[in-house]
Amino acid sequence: MTFGRNCLRRVYLELMRPTYEMEVIDFVPSDQSGFLSKRISKSRWAFKFIKRFSFFVILGQVLFEKKQIPKGVAPLNILWINLSAPSLGDSLMDLGSRVLVANHNIDLLTDKRNIALYENDAIFRRATANVFKCRQWALRRSYDIVFVDAYSPRVLIKKILVSWRAPFCGIYGFLNGFEVHRTYYSFFRVAYLLGLDRVDSPIRPLLSMSEDERCKAIPEASYICIAVGGEWEFRTYAHWEAVIEEIGQKRCVLVGSENGVVEAANLKSRFPELKSFVGDLTLMDTASVINRSTLFVGSDGGLWHVACALSKPSVALFADCSIFDQNKKLHLRQTRDINVSPLYSQSRVSDIRPLDVVACILEKLESV
Repeated sequence: MTFGRNCLRRVYLELMRPTYEMEVIDFVPSDQSGFLSKRISKSRWAFKFIKRFSFFVILGQVLFEKKQIPKGVAPLNILWINLSAPSLGDSLMDLGSRVLVANHNIDLLTDKRNIALYENDAIFRRATANVFKCRQWALRRSYDIVFVDAYSPRVLIKKILVSWRAPFCGIYGFLNGFEVHRTYYSFFRVAYLLGLDRVDSPIRPLLSMSEDERCKAIPEASYICIAVGGEWEFRTYAHWEAVIEEIGQKRCVLVGSENGVVEAANLKSRFPELKSFVGDLTLMDTASVINRSTLFVGSDGGLWHVACALSKPSVALFADCSIFDQNKKLHLRQTRDINVSPLYSQSRVSDIRPLDVVACILEKLESV
């Protein structure tokens, strides 16, 4: 039985390449060990691997997979397909490492929900959510290499529609069931594909903003940008009223999507002079409001990643994170190059005391 379990473990480790094997350049915190210890996860992901691998072979893509990018040839014509994790935060974390291929001609195919983030990008030559537009680009000039973020059927189908014979490299490969620090992972994985021994660029998400994208309704005076609402209850803070009471309503501006509209309305009824853009702006207009702020405050989520991508100082609230280093030390989602003061609760962000949030905000303001 022990021999069988050891064999199964070795098989899983082999199948999950390249996600777990990042010690080649640097260690990437993850929940790999916790994931491998759960039998239910093993069986579920074994089925997923069989499905994905069968699809991979049937479509003939096994013939065109490359382990690394060809060296000594520049600039390459590269297509990056970023579709497997379409949330705003995941997209920003996964694509931060494009700075490492900035000397190449690089196009992006991504989800329509995120395309606005990259349409005026400083590194991507072109960006689209339309696979047939990518195909037109490929017909004009074939791609030397395609970055495929995952070997899932829906991602591979997009790659095949663009160019069946194009060589490609996988970012996450077949399996990425355990939680991983996506920003560190993306940088070190791309560095490995490029054959680099180290990463010298700042390790953080990246977002380009032009003057034309400035929201016309932005207050002229300095302000603190607070993101309210949230997609998940455990990442939705319930005590912004107490925080704003201490900070002062005139200093604060609210941002957020539709899931924060009710909370923003309640706060506005309590603080009439509070400025709120919640649910009223496009994604890029919201990014513009964040970009002009003195400090961003919010829970771990898409808008915090936008703030990080704009190099804004921030106070971020985290909860229920399972990313650990080799010594079992917990890591949150910031990197060494992100200017953030984090607060953490084991279960939910609402367990973080408002006084601790206020103290963190005031301390952060002294340094910006």
